[in-house]
Amino acid sequence: GQDADEGTINGNPVLSIKDNGGTVIHVLSVGFAVSETVSGSVDRSVRFPRMQSHTGEHILSGVVHSVFGYDNVGFHMGKDCVTVDYNGTFSDEEYAMLEEKVNEVIASNLPVTIEFMDKEKAAAIVDLSKLPEDASETLRIVHVGEYDDCACIGAHVKNTSEIGTFKILSHDFTDGLWRVRWKVVER
Repeated sequence: GQDADEGTINGNPVLSIKDNGGTVIHVLSVGFAVSETVSGSVDRSVRFPRMQSHTGEHILSGVVHSVFGYDNVGFHMGKDCVTVDYNGTFSDEEYAMLEEKVNEVIASNLPVTIEFMDKEKAAAIVDLSKLPEDASETLRIVHVGEYDDCACIGAHVKNTSEIGTFKILSHDFTDGLWRVRWKVVER
């Protein structure tokens, strides 16, 4: 659900990134000698908004699950908004309550922490049903205060107050799923 970082290697823009059977390949317009030492730089102006949105998705999904018991069954971070699908439906009043509750959590300045643990320990606190069968025996679990614990490899902010204001743009109920489109706006 989260795009790769953008940036440069030795000052040259990375044009694309490919996964070649577990080996990450950075495509540039120039080449380097095999023995050459290179230095990479991540474009923070691209990465940080993605971190805000990704952490916001954890909060929204955590609130939806704790209040309604619905699961996040689909997630996409686009350029202009984030889309999340849930296996339940909401009234207009509940939609407004969700936006308010997510913003309360954001303003609470809760820590976002990462913990590595084996699958057995993780299964006691996290629903691992969505993991691929070949998932590693050691999982990276992201904790967002008491609102979300999730096996996740994405980039996140360090605390919820870094996110900004959460704004639901639209929502609709289609094919048994409630789709929420939202974005983070500056305070």
